[in-house]
Amino acid sequence: MSRRAGLLVLLVSVVLAVLLAWALRRPAAPGASRREPSAEPPGALTAGDIAPPGARPATMRDGRLLGSETLAPAGFDVGVAGVDLREIMDPARPLGEVRPLDAPDFAAADSAEAPEEDAIVIGIEVDGVARAYPLQLLEYHWAVNDVVDGRRVLVLWDPIAGAAAAYEGSIDGRTVQAGVSGKWYRTNALFYDRESTSLFPAITGRFVTGPLTSRGLRPMPFRRESWKAWRKRHETTRVLPGEAASGAPPAAFGADEGVWATLLANAPDSEPPLPLQEWVIGFLDPIGKPMCCALKDLPEDEPLKVGRAVVERQPDGGARVVLSGGVWPQQVVCRFGAWVYLHQDTEVWPRSDTETE
Repeated sequence: MSRRAGLLVLLVSVVLAVLLAWALRRPAAPGASRREPSAEPPGALTAGDIAPPGARPATMRDGRLLGSETLAPAGFDVGVAGVDLREIMDPARPLGEVRPLDAPDFAAADSAEAPEEDAIVIGIEVDGVARAYPLQLLEYHWAVNDVVDGRRVLVLWDPIAGAAAAYEGSIDGRTVQAGVSGKWYRTNALFYDRESTSLFPAITGRFVTGPLTSRGLRPMPFRRESWKAWRKRHETTRVLPGEAASGAPPAAFGADEGVWATLLANAPDSEPPLPLQEWVIGFLDPIGKPMCCALKDLPEDEPLKVGRAVVERQPDGGARVVLSGGVWPQQVVCRFGAWVYLHQDTEVWPRSDTETE
């Protein structure tokens, strides 16, 4: 290119730049609105994109915003969402970092590292291989990414819902490893898939945000009972040893009425048939309809028949559901508030005293 041609190209570029700058500074035409720069990160959803009719804004407590400060929780892919993102909240009581356990080592049932006999454990069995996860240790880690007899397993503990769950650690052959997000949705702790950052509650195992939205983890049968009872059923079981926990456990909410009232501030308005902190066993019947029974209302001396389901009271204060033919349905023992706000069409049986007053 000659020097004269180069100068001509430069001159044309300068003229175009000046014209572009002038066009950007022109006042808007009458009736037109100028869009102010957005504080949202690129690609963030707006309230109009995801807010259902009647949704309430995030609330404050002691100057701390309980809902997401933006509609895109930092660090998580919410390009697709099956819930109102404003209901994904930070806890009113800050939590320390919760670190899940990945492929931990286990101890023999008769070792010195085994828990006390009355300690509650979450027990699973995979092709005859039994494992026990003491609840006391799950309170430190909330999630265990394990491999049992070659199968990936997720064992989860949600401290505010009071719910334990077990799932297969894969979807369509793709590995799922659970992390603890530090977020809550309708009184349920949200876990996430480390690869896709899709969020999900332990009770359902169904993803509510991210690329896996509306996909669900496959539930696994488990027992929530004393170490003595589990070891009696499975003499060769191995158990998660005590040294898996270190330091103080993350803050627990327990029965703190103030925290519950605040976390429920964004929940739909309704008159619940049971107290929100009542302990229930929730399950899905053969056609997928959600059902729940208050533990205090279960008969003492015989199983409770609910349609094709049989609900059995357990000696350690819990319950277990079996369908006709011995099929194990997805089920969880938890607080009623955590169950009903994920299954608003749940059928409550038997009727509680609060319904007949």
